[in-house]
Amino acid sequence: MTDKAKLKGGNTKLLKEVRGLLGTTLGVWQDGETELATVSAALDAPISEPERQLHNLLLRFCAAAWGLWDTMKRRRGLLSFSDMILHAREALGTGELNRSFRHILVDEFQDTDPLQFDMIRSLAGGGQTSLFAVGDPKQSIYGFRHAEPSLFAETINRAETKVELNVSFRTRSSLLERINELFAHIWREGLGASGALSQLKFEPLSPAPAEEDRNKGTVPPFSVLLSVKGGRPLDETREQLAHELGRKIAAWVSEGRTVWDKEEQALRPVRYGDFAVLARNRGTHDILERALAAEGVPAVQDLSRGYFARGEVEDVICLLRAAADPEDDAAVAGWLLSPFSGVPEAEAMSLLERVNSQQRPIEGLRASLPDAFAALQRLSLIGEQQGPAGILSLLDRDRRWLAYYKEEERLRALRNVRRALSIARGFQRDGASSLAACADWMTHALRQGVVMDEPTWHGKNVDAVLLSTIHASKGLEYPVVA
Repeated sequence: MTDKAKLKGGNTKLLKEVRGLLGTTLGVWQDGETELATVSAALDAPISEPERQLHNLLLRFCAAAWGLWDTMKRRRGLLSFSDMILHAREALGTGELNRSFRHILVDEFQDTDPLQFDMIRSLAGGGQTSLFAVGDPKQSIYGFRHAEPSLFAETINRAETKVELNVSFRTRSSLLERINELFAHIWREGLGASGALSQLKFEPLSPAPAEEDRNKGTVPPFSVLLSVKGGRPLDETREQLAHELGRKIAAWVSEGRTVWDKEEQALRPVRYGDFAVLARNRGTHDILERALAAEGVPAVQDLSRGYFARGEVEDVICLLRAAADPEDDAAVAGWLLSPFSGVPEAEAMSLLERVNSQQRPIEGLRASLPDAFAALQRLSLIGEQQGPAGILSLLDRDRRWLAYYKEEERLRALRNVRRALSIARGFQRDGASSLAACADWMTHALRQGVVMDEPTWHGKNVDAVLLSTIHASKGLEYPVVA
C-alpha cells in the first residue's frame, strides 16, 4: 500500500495474515491491480503531486481492504446482501433460472439501485412480462446504498398506464396546502430540476372527503417553533428548539386545544399521547426527552438503546452491591436513596447528612432506620442463597417501590427491572451467582456505553409524547406531528 521497503519492517504477523488470505504477497497482488492504476491515472491531471500521492495511497488501501474482504467471504462461505443480488443477477444472465414470470410487482421502486434494476430487467425478459412499479421519488431514502430515483422516473416515463395516488386520508386540508406549497418549491428548485426526474411533474396532494368538523380543531395546522440564523452552534439550537417545543405542547394541552379523533369521529381536547416528534435518527432523542421533561411534558422513546443508563438500572446495581457488602458505603447510600429501600428520599437524605467519618452508613441505618436495616439484611441472605436473580425477583413480586415513580414512568421502570432480572438469570445460568460480579458486569456495561434496547413499554394507554424517527413512522398516523 505504501513504500514496500517500509512495509518490510512493519507488522510481520499482520503481513502473514494478509498473505494467508490473498494466497500471495501484498506487493504481487497490488501489481496485478491494473484497473486501479487506470483509475489513479485519471486523477493525476487536476491535482497537485502531494494530493495525487494521497489519492493513490487511499485507492490502494481501499483496493487491498476490498480484496481481503472478498477473499475472507469466499473462504468462509459468506454472502453480503449485495452479493446475493449480484449472484442472482449473474444467474439470470446465464439463463440458469426460470424466468417465466407473467407479472412482476416492485414496491418502493424509488429506492432501486442499478444492480437491482438490471435484475428486474432480466426477470422481465423480452417484453412479454408486465411490470407493476409503485413508488414516489420524494420518499427515496436509500441513497447511502446507491438508490437511484431517476430509474423510477425512466420506468414511469415508458409506462403504458399511470395511476396517481394523490389523495391523502390522513392530513387535514389546511396542512396539505402548506405541504403542497413547500414541496412544489423543493421539487422545482431541487429534486425535479434535472435529469430524468425533470420529466416528471409535481403532483400536489388533495384531502379525502371528510367530516366538516375535522378541519375545525384548534391545534394550529402549521407552526414555526424557531427561526435560526446561520453560524449558530448546532447543540445549542437543538436544546432551544426542544424546550420551545415542550412549552408549546404544554400550553396546547393546558389550554384544552382540540384535535380530531379518528376513532370517535369527533373533536376532543388534545392529550400528550396525541403528539409524535419525528427526528432523522435517535441521536437527539435523549436531548428531546430531557427538554420536554424540564417543561413538564412526559415523553417516551419508541426505541431507546440506553438501557444501562436508566436510573432504575443504576439503582439495581446499588442494590446488588449493598446486599453483597453492607460495608460498601457508596452502595448502601445509593440503595437507601433509591425507591427500592422504601425510605422516603427526605428521610434518607437526613440520615446520610448526619453520617460522618465516625459512623458508617450501615451503622446509621441500624440505629435510625431499623426496618430498612432489617430489609437489607434479608436481601443479603436471599442473595447468598439464591443469587442476584433471587433478589430482583422480589422487586417483580412486591411492587410497592413503584409508588416513588411518576405514574407515566412506572411501566417503564417495571419493565427495565424485569430486564435486569432476565440478565441476572442469564448470568446465573453460566454458573455464576455472585452479587458483586453481576453488579460489576452491569457497571462495566454502563461505563462502556454498551448498547441494549429498552423493553417496549408504551402503548395507547400511556399519555406521553412519542419520540420516533421519520423512517420508523412510515405508514403510521398521529394527530399532531413535530
